[in-house]
Amino acid sequence: MNIFHRFSLKCLIGNKTRTFVTIVGIILSTAMITAVTTIVTSIQAYGIAYESKRSGDWFLNVKQTDAKQYFSLREDERVKEAFCLSCIGYADLEGCINDYKPYLCIQAMDTGFTEHMPIELTDGRMPENGNEILIPNHVFEDGGVSFELGETVIFDVGYRETEDGELLWQEQKLFVEENANAKEETEIVSLEHLNVREEKTYTVVGFYNRPHFENYYSPGYTVLTMESQEVIPGSYNVYLTLKRPSDAISMMREISGQGAFQIASNNALLRFYGVSARSDFMMVLYGMGGILIVIIVLGSVALIYNAFAISISERTNSLAYFRLLGRPAGR
Repeated sequence: MNIFHRFSLKCLIGNKTRTFVTIVGIILSTAMITAVTTIVTSIQAYGIAYESKRSGDWFLNVKQTDAKQYFSLREDERVKEAFCLSCIGYADLEGCINDYKPYLCIQAMDTGFTEHMPIELTDGRMPENGNEILIPNHVFEDGGVSFELGETVIFDVGYRETEDGELLWQEQKLFVEENANAKEETEIVSLEHLNVREEKTYTVVGFYNRPHFENYYSPGYTVLTMESQEVIPGSYNVYLTLKRPSDAISMMREISGQGAFQIASNNALLRFYGVSARSDFMMVLYGMGGILIVIIVLGSVALIYNAFAISISERTNSLAYFRLLGRPAGR
């Protein structure tokens, strides 16, 4: 131990109160900085977990594409994982009381979809093959039609088409015309029809809450089964997670530039990664965290500087007294 270490130790022992206060101040400053960074990262992690559970763990959704584009997206080096939901077809929902939602939309999931999307079972289990289906609860709550667990159902499945033969998708409202009759009641005239192509038999194995990925204006209640069946060409809804969330915006613009596909981003989730156009929340969170850390650091610096300043002042006064008394300094 050299002379500087011995002198410093002597000063610290000689001023126990100030030394104790300084050490406690440094500990508290370190703890507060750690607490602020932990709170910020915890809020971010909670937001990511919450949105993943609520809206699904995906960044981009490419709609109404085909199998070729689906496999092309899966091979993209920026893509961490790709999964999809594809439409097998529509079936008339007999006895439905909702005139604007007269169909069942039978959609096929792949295994990735079941792992990453929020499917909240209320009874039964998930489908295990293409012969089993999951019925949403709002078929009964909104449509007034009930199914039984384990029931075998037969549907005439086909395409929604306009009079001109144009295919209609789940993202498009029911193609109707509203006319007011003499009794001032609204009469709904359908401008589309169901082009039935085959009969399908399914077993009801479970029920689930209304899915987040079904729009409120969609004309069909989303019935889920597993892939392994022929789907409507161009009906793939592909969901993508990326290796780097920061690639989401550039990839979205690239796919949109091709013009042939509809694409959407999961802004609710991306904003917690700080890469969404709606990232004000993270900017505010990081800003508040940064301001608190700056305040804590300034307070810590002031505390330490004050302790050293007092020590130097005392030592300067001691040297002045020794000089005044004519004694050699340090004796």
